[in-house]
Amino acid sequence: MTESPKRMPYPLLFGMVWIFLVSVVTSAVHAVLWPGDLPSDFSPGSVVRAQAASEGIAVLSLPDILEAVTHGSHVVLDARSRDEYAQDQLPGAMSLPISDFEAGMVEMAGFLEPSMPLVTYCTGPDCDDALQLALRLREAGFRNVSVYVGGLEEWRAKAP
Repeated sequence: MTESPKRMPYPLLFGMVWIFLVSVVTSAVHAVLWPGDLPSDFSPGSVVRAQAASEGIAVLSLPDILEAVTHGSHVVLDARSRDEYAQDQLPGAMSLPISDFEAGMVEMAGFLEPSMPLVTYCTGPDCDDALQLALRLREAGFRNVSVYVGGLEEWRAKAP
């Protein structure tokens, strides 16, 4: 006597269909209520760029930072540790580690003014220390703060 192949029980099939439909409806509702909150750009630095944009912080490109360094139009601030800064930094940059913000601000009190154009940077596009420093500076009353997301990695690779 041959056995007939086992069929999937209806309750299991119903459960699978139900989970699929719930996930489709949930995704559709999310897309309607919160459009565009998931980044479509997953390139290096895209998360930091998106966060900066949502906070109203300007993001400088490599040509922008080259101009700022060449013409001295911005005070360039390195958000990395003092040890990292001592090893290498952008030309003319000053060290203001986010990890030691308060002490660094005391050291720079006579130099930095709230109206000065400032640009912060850190290691590279996936480092958010520069953005965190820019936000802290803005909280401290500095109005013209921007971020160079490419950081030292892009500078080393692409700057002339």
